[in-house]
Amino acid sequence: MQEQNSKKKKVLKVNFDMIKSDKEFYLENCNFNETQEKIFEYLTGKKQYSIVQIAMKESMSESNVNKIIRQIKIKMIKVLMLK
Repeated sequence: MQEQNSKKKKVLKVNFDMIKSDKEFYLENCNFNETQEKIFEYLTGKKQYSIVQIAMKESMSESNVNKIIRQIKIKMIKVLMLK
C-alpha cells in the first residue's frame, strides 16, 4: 500500500493567467530555454492553448509537453522563492 503512495506524482499548481508585468518578470528571471519560452508564451498569451494544441503546433507528444510545463513551473517557483 505504501508503494502506491510513493509512486504518485506531485502536482504543481501554477496559474498561467497573469498580467503582462508578471509575464515579463518570469521571462527575464527564469532563464527559459527556447522550447520552454515558446510553451510559456502559448500558455500565457491572449489565446491560451491547451496541451493538445501545443503538442500539435510544436510537433511533439503530449507527455513531452507536460514534462516541459512541469520544468517551467519548477523554474517559476524557484524564482519566486529566491526573490
